Amino acid sequence: MERDTSQIEKKIILDLKSVFDKKVLEIGCGSGYLTKILALTAKTLTAVDPDQNKLAIARRDKAAYPIPVQFLQLSGEELLIIQDNSVDVVFFSYSLHHHTNPEKALAEAKRVLAPGGQIILIEPRADGDYCRFLEPVHDERVVLAKADRMIQNFPCSNRSYRVYYVDWLFSDKQDLLWDLRLNHPGSDKIINERLSKYPDDRRILIKDKVVLWTLIL
Repeated sequence: MERDTSQIEKKIILDLKSVFDKKVLEIGCGSGYLTKILALTAKTLTAVDPDQNKLAIARRDKAAYPIPVQFLQLSGEELLIIQDNSVDVVFFSYSLHHHTNPEKALAEAKRVLAPGGQIILIEPRADGDYCRFLEPVHDERVVLAKADRMIQNFPCSNRSYRVYYVDWLFSDKQDLLWDLRLNHPGSDKIINERLSKYPDDRRILIKDKVVLWTLIL
């Protein structure tokens, strides 16, 4: 699987002036995909995720990070050792809707931000092709709506957003099937039904509709 084949998301993140030469905290870094992009412009970068297996993958590829990155196994709801007013930007990488309590995660982000700091969030849209494709095995409509409400009601001095599309390119049906089984085990029957309309030996392109929010405190 190849992600963001058009490089639109990478360009958008690299164009974020608020991240350039700043102390950045990434919440929900996963295996480090967006971490590598943030490291191209950040002054310092701390990346957290509660999943130790994904963190191990992110740490493994040290050569891909142009600056040293501190990886910590933490949830956005309990940032614990991150000090108050210690970072310039908190960046949620497709992660706010994964929190049981997104409101608490946003409150923690506010706590660690220095005065005048920014919270940047990338969230998938429930009406995008990829989310709709996954609905039978992983329906995120409720949690995405909850996260969206939290973002729109969060007190800040300025709030803006941008909607764009990210390409997910799979080499063939088996590549897509492997990815779905890895992330959503035990759903083979539903997955195979969803894949029946795709040819066996051709590349499959699915567009993910996402929104990038910027909250200035």
